[in-house]
Amino acid sequence: MLPAFTPRQVKLTKQRDEARAEGAYRGASIHVEADFAPDGALVDFEIDTHRGWRKTGLGSERDLPDAARRELDRLLGPDRATFEVSLVKAGALADGEPAFEVKGRSGDWKWEIELSASGQLLELEKERRRR
Repeated sequence: MLPAFTPRQVKLTKQRDEARAEGAYRGASIHVEADFAPDGALVDFEIDTHRGWRKTGLGSERDLPDAARRELDRLLGPDRATFEVSLVKAGALADGEPAFEVKGRSGDWKWEIELSASGQLLELEKERRRR
């Protein structure tokens, strides 16, 4: 899922259906959680940098700066070709840098990705859609 992720610590829960990891992604410290179905299939994947930001309103995919768009493309990987944006929210980090939340879906997956204008990943959630 994240080729540039370097884990420092990985923990499986007692049920062995959830994995948690701490590590680094492109120089930022992140927390990763993944949930699995009984057959081992990935059900939910979350990344959090623990950098909060204030959402101020709605935006559009056109509002994303080039660096944020490149990181969005990198994170979506092959799913980018079929990714349909459903919502974009705009806001700012504590230092005033613009930040964005992009929600959408691709195939059986729904995505929520939060990025700074400079392309830093803030949070990512990838979850199997319930039909």
